Amino acid sequence: MNEVVMAKINSVNAEINQIITGLAASRDNDFNKAEDLASSLLDQIDKRQKLLNELNKESDTEELGGFLTQQKALGQNFIDKLTEHRKFYYDAITKMKASSQKVGLYQSVNKSR
Repeated sequence: MNEVVMAKINSVNAEINQIITGLAASRDNDFNKAEDLASSLLDQIDKRQKLLNELNKESDTEELGGFLTQQKALGQNFIDKLTEHRKFYYDAITKMKASSQKVGLYQSVNKSR
């Protein structure tokens, strides 16, 4: 049973990596696709967590020590990549707000003339 769950976890991990790669590739040119990928990512992370919980309930922690350590490192890697992605969007939104404020300023100056 453990091997089946571990294989499912590895499959979900591969899917998460694929989605994160897709997010990085689409973030510059397709916001809607990035949003869809982010939604899929949340689903996969939820699925991964449920599988890890299932594995933890069914198995002795000592028996799974190496696998769980690997999963923890992988989880941290996912967090690092997603933090980078969120920082990109934060910076992009900040730039958009600054640009729209400048446009608003110029519009009000033109109205005053």
